[in-house]
Parts: sequence; structure tokens; C-alpha cells
Amino acid sequence: VKITPYNTLGVAGSESTAWIYVPYPPIPSRVSGLELDLGADGEANATTWTGKDVKIKWRQASFTLSTEINDTEPNGAEYGANDEYLKDYKVAVYKSDGTLLREEYVTTTSYIYTFEKNFEDAAKRAESPYRTVSFKVWARGKQNQISEQAATL
Repeated sequence: VKITPYNTLGVAGSESTAWIYVPYPPIPSRVSGLELDLGADGEANATTWTGKDVKIKWRQASFTLSTEINDTEPNGAEYGANDEYLKDYKVAVYKSDGTLLREEYVTTTSYIYTFEKNFEDAAKRAESPYRTVSFKVWARGKQNQISEQAATL
């Protein structure tokens, strides 16, 4: 930044230069608590789904607010507050052999892989809808920086 002072008569003084450090935006923390959403809280410990749609959920990621419970929730959002640096979440769906089926961005802490999406993804490969899929979820900041590790289910 260059600054030029002026006196009350409008005469310019000598120019000064000041260097300002602008830090790079922080990388979002890893999403935690990724699990199947089978209904009420605490009932999502299963690894298989039986319905038509697959519903998943996770804890809200946070740059600035943090709560730690037995060192298992680093950088999790405190009291459910929204983080001003968080833009959304990237959700990737894979079939059992690791083939990427789709990627979507969501602003909530949940995602539903509907039967219709499943059918569409399978039809592109001339296959039947999948009963075995996996998910990866990343947090994304407002400058499009992505968390270094994905939460996997």
C-alpha cells in the first residue's frame, strides 16, 4: 500500500510504502460424524440401508468455532453455529468397485441419494440400480478450498 499525505493547503508530502500481509484462506477441516441417517439421533450405527433412498448426515464443519468431545470432534461447529468461511459440502457417490457415480454440492449437513439418482447413474452404465454404494464428503470454503481429507462411509 502506498500512502501520500496532503496538508491543508493540498500540498503532497513524501510517499510512504507499507506492506500488508493477507493470509491465504484456511483450508476447511475434515468433515466428522458421517453416518447413515436411519431416523432419530443415535440410531445411525448401521452400515446397510433398506429403503428406497440412502440418507446420510454429518456434523457441521467449522473454521472458527470448535468443540472437542474426548478429542473426537476437532473443529466441529460449536452449538450448531454457521461458520462465515464455510461455503458448502462436496458429496461424491461411488459404486462398490470405486467408480465415481456423481458429485454434488450441498449447503446442509445431510444428503439423500434418491432412487431416481441411483437409477439415472446406473442407466448411464446400462446397469441396474445399485444396492452397494459409498460416499465421500469434503467441506468447501468460500474461496473454493477443499478439506484435505474426505469423510468416508
